[in-house]
Formats: sequence, structure tokens, C-alpha cells
Amino acid sequence: MLEMKILNKFKEDLKQGKILIMFTSLQTAGAAMIMVAPLVIAGLFSKEMWNRYSLCEPVVLFFSALFILSARTPFIVYANEERSKSGSIRKTFSVQCILFAVSIGLFLAVILIFGKTIASFAEIKTSELIYVSLAFFAFLIKDFAGNLFMAMNQRIRNAILEMTFGILTLSFLFAFFLFNWRDLKSVFLSYFFASLLILAGSLAAIDYKALLPLVFDRQQFSKMLIFTFWGMAGAISSYLINWAGVLLLKYYGEDSGTYNLGFKFFKGFTILTYIASGYFLPHLSENISNPEKIKAYLFHKRPRILLLGACCLALAWVIMPYVLNLLYQDKYAEAGHIVRILIIGSFAFLYTAMYFPLFISLKRYKFVQIVIVIQVILNITLSLFLIPHYKMFGAAIATVFSYFYLAIIFEYYYRIKLKKIIIKL
Repeated sequence: MLEMKILNKFKEDLKQGKILIMFTSLQTAGAAMIMVAPLVIAGLFSKEMWNRYSLCEPVVLFFSALFILSARTPFIVYANEERSKSGSIRKTFSVQCILFAVSIGLFLAVILIFGKTIASFAEIKTSELIYVSLAFFAFLIKDFAGNLFMAMNQRIRNAILEMTFGILTLSFLFAFFLFNWRDLKSVFLSYFFASLLILAGSLAAIDYKALLPLVFDRQQFSKMLIFTFWGMAGAISSYLINWAGVLLLKYYGEDSGTYNLGFKFFKGFTILTYIASGYFLPHLSENISNPEKIKAYLFHKRPRILLLGACCLALAWVIMPYVLNLLYQDKYAEAGHIVRILIIGSFAFLYTAMYFPLFISLKRYKFVQIVIVIQVILNITLSLFLIPHYKMFGAAIATVFSYFYLAIIFEYYYRIKLKKIIIKL
């Protein structure tokens, strides 16, 4: 009898492992494709154009963080809870559609009111804001469809969507390059055209029975709205963590482009970590009352992922300077050192990120967002002190310290507040 239980447990772990590997591989391919697009721009185009792109990109990603990423986690958490009870996500999807429409309206209002200021910051013409806006709508469309698949626990479809979006973006980018259209407009149009094709494919793959007819529920709307407001604080904080170095280096007149290139690779590592942790969010949200599932994640799955991730980061620390030198020669000579410094912070982020799905499933999002806001304050304060003395290396060191702070606080909170509760489940 005991042997059969062990065998069944082994089979279940193997099955989960295969799904995780498939999901992570597809998501990694998609994330890599999306990350490669700006790296291609850095290699093919002039350093001046790369610096302009480095100023336009944070504009797009700021609004994406504010209007898109802030609603992602609430949608996934409440949709999986609703689906586990009723088999549909009509109430949650109705709220998401409202937030989607509001996001579009707020973005257009900001562009109309502050367009000249935004164009001045990004060092582009006001007319070019149209193409920057199309890039924002590209991410809005792609993330809305991808989040819908995650909310319906269709993780493999979400992974395929991410990979396809990356491939299509690169394809359009190379096509424009071959036809000698090599400016910022072509870059942002590549994202937009890719999102339109993604939308067409997603419409054919959606299970409309689980979504329609729409049902507005005031209580569901209130819960998701509160969660989303807290999500905005966290999304903006994460944005500032990612872009504070670039923005402050620009303020001090330093080489923000080289730092941004090095940070791209670090950002790629964090995206891969998010993919692994995000895989478990629907599962934990659906089974948050099941003690065996929670313990299996914490005491079996999480340690294995941490070990594998640490080995991958150690390998990256060794080879990344050589990879950058091979790709760009002396064009961005110091980017390899920036990557190595930031990879040290990646170890701390890996440890922290595997707590994210558990904390969010337990509705501890207020704690998470408050801690991240403090992380931003710490990062910016350290950057203001270090950048004048150490330039781009100071920005990298500040980022590393802020991620170790995050890891320490998360571990302390888990041990003091959650570990005893989970063990008693």
C-alpha cells in the first residue's frame, strides 16, 4: 500500500514537472524573443538611436505597468476562485472588461494632456507619440489575451501566445529592416502588428461559454478594484526599480544606454523567474484551502526550482561578459560588468519571487506592495548617493542592495507570520 502511494506521488510529480518544463520553455522562448528585439536594435542601429529607444521604452512600459500589470494578478486570483466554485469566470471577466475600457480612456487622456511633456522627455517629435501609443496598445492587447488564458488556467496557451508574440515582433522588425525602414516608427509598429495577429488567434481559441453572458457583480467589482489599486502601487514600484537607474543616469548626464543594455539581460533573468513563480499562481489560488498542495509547493517544488535557478545564474555570471563582447565588441564595453553586478541581485530575487504566488494567493498583497514601495525608496536613495561617485556601477549596486532587502523582509515575514499557520494546516 505504501509502495503504491509512493509510486503515485512520483507519477504526479513527474506529470507536474513535465507541464512546468513545457510551460517554462514556451514562456522562456517568448520572453527571449521579446527581449531580443531591443538587443537587435542595439546591435543593428546606431548607438544614438539606441539611446532614443531607451528613452521611449520607459514611457510605454510606465503606462503598461500602471494600467495593465496592476490588474493582472487580481484578475488571475479571483477568476480561479470563481472558476473553482461555478465553473465560469463571468463576474470576474466583466470587471476586467470594465478596467480594460477605463485603461484605454485614461491613457488617451494622459497623452492628450501631457503629450508635449512626454515627447520632450523621450526626445521625439510630438507626432511620433502616435507610434509610441501603438506600442502601448500592443502590450495592452497581448497582456489582456494572455491574462485571460491564465485566468482560465490555460497556462500552455498563454505560453504559446507569449512565444508567438515574440516571434512575430522579431519577424516584423527584420522585415522593416530589410526594406530599409530603420527608425523608431518601424520598431513600435512591429509590436503593434504582432499584437493584432495575436488577437486574431486568441479570439478563435477562447472558451466563450465560461465568459458570457457578462454578469456585473458589485462585490466582485469592489474586491478587484481594491486589489488593483494596491497592484498599481506595486506595478509602479516595480517599474521604478527597473528604470530608476536609466532615468537617474540621464539626469546626471551619464551613459544611460550602456546601463540599459546591461539591465536588459538582468531583466531577462527576472522575467524567467516570474515565469516560474507565475506558473503556480493559478494552482495555489485554486487550492489555497488544501494544506497538502500548499506544503508540496513550499517544501518540495520551491526548493528544487531555487536550486536549478541558482545553477543557471552562476553559469550566466561566468559567461555573460563574453557573450556581450561577442555580440557588440567594444560598442558597449562596460555592459558586461553591469550584468555581473546585477546577477548577484538576481539570486536574491529568485529566492523572493518563489514566495510571490503563495503570498498573493493568501491575499497578503497589501504587505507585498508596501514592502516593494519601500524597496523603491531604498533603491532611489542609494542611487542618488552612488551614481555621482560610481556612475552606472552605482546604479547597479543600488539595485542589488534593494533586492537583498526584499529577500530578507519576505523571509522574515514568512517565518514570523505564515510558517506556523501553514504547518498547522
